Amino acid sequence: MTERSMVSRKGSAQDLMVLWGEMLEQAQKASVVGAQDESNMSEGRSRAASRARSLIRESAMYIPQGDIPQKVHASLVQCYYRLPSMAAKIWFCQLLADELGTQRGAVDGAVRKWLALNQEPPSKGEHAQLPAADTILRVAANLSVAAQPLYMRLFHAIAQEKGADTNPH
Repeated sequence: MTERSMVSRKGSAQDLMVLWGEMLEQAQKASVVGAQDESNMSEGRSRAASRARSLIRESAMYIPQGDIPQKVHASLVQCYYRLPSMAAKIWFCQLLADELGTQRGAVDGAVRKWLALNQEPPSKGEHAQLPAADTILRVAANLSVAAQPLYMRLFHAIAQEKGADTNPH
């Protein structure tokens, strides 16, 4: 499967699994062959990073506001655990942080709703009414969820996994 055909599709979780499988295979070959030319290894890492960024970016384009589909979420967590070294895991987390941050459209929409709710003039008269408490709480919760970067949910899931790497040594 070529890089172009992988990215041209919908950046699926399966594509991410294929990419990480290829990366693991390359890492295993490198350890068997021994010390490779550092420029070749660096070039390979650069290509892998580019492909991973493209796949994650493509996946992020299809993520509904404020949520990561369960299949993509599970695949990304599984990818993390399949990486062979702590350095590879750190690199993977950096890619996620770079590509799955806050969604500007979701934040803008939540802020607009909050501002609209707080700028509505109370009705005149004896029975001036403020927005209902449940409405205020719902809009505030939506704003909180929208402002949280998507990668935080992944990092939380990785940290909660049974047997998670809690000791970086």
